[in-house]
Amino acid sequence: MRDALAGQDHLYTLIRKHPGGLRDPAVIGSIHDYLFAPDDPEAVLSLLSAPSTRIVSLTITEGGYNVDDTTRASSTPAVPAPSTTPSTRASP
Repeated sequence: MRDALAGQDHLYTLIRKHPGGLRDPAVIGSIHDYLFAPDDPEAVLSLLSAPSTRIVSLTITEGGYNVDDTTRASSTPAVPAPSTTPSTRASP
């Protein structure tokens, strides 16, 4: 996904299909960058914690939820609350 978006200047097309059959394409330019955490976790954490970061949007697919197929109970560990104190880890 990263390479596909980078090759398109992070633009993509949304095609709205109207009830009468009309297809109305629109170019979407809301993505400014794409980082993949497994490739560079430090860069992702740095950007997430940057004072200039105001909005973070994450997409979690069904594979991101650990649900027991028999009991339907979630086996996902609780996510800790964000720290209210600045990070003390050393800068790279």
